[in-house]
Amino acid sequence: MELKNEKLAEEVLNLSKLNSDLYHLKNQLNKTDEKNDKNIEGEDDGRIKNRLLTYSKDKLISVRVDEIAFINTENSLTTMTCLDGQKHSSTSSLDQLINNLDPSYFFRANRQFIISVKGIYEIFRYGNNQLKIKLNPASSKTIVISKNKVAEFKKWLNY
Repeated sequence: MELKNEKLAEEVLNLSKLNSDLYHLKNQLNKTDEKNDKNIEGEDDGRIKNRLLTYSKDKLISVRVDEIAFINTENSLTTMTCLDGQKHSSTSSLDQLINNLDPSYFFRANRQFIISVKGIYEIFRYGNNQLKIKLNPASSKTIVISKNKVAEFKKWLNY
């Protein structure tokens, strides 16, 4: 029983560290955003995009990437969900999008989701060495980081 309690305490400590790393990364990225806002908007180094274009009926909409909480694909439809809850569709695949997004902000969680560090609300231990991500705004689907990607995810949070 003592061994189980020690193991449980260790897991709680690891999750607390993960959530703490998330908090520090968000603060660091917010400071970077403030510096970038002072620069010329729309400046592009050729790979990382500051904005993504999307259509809504006959309108062309420009969405700032720092306002995106997560991007998901369901039934071949790619949707960007912003921090304020607005949803926009995209004609690009997740593979195309992840190649144009800043890796310090965005992580490819699984085949269906790209998540933004700003959109992560909480991280939970899930199943056998997996992580469950709770987003804000909430996703209709459960987002699970597989045990094969947990180490990469933790490294990303410590960026």
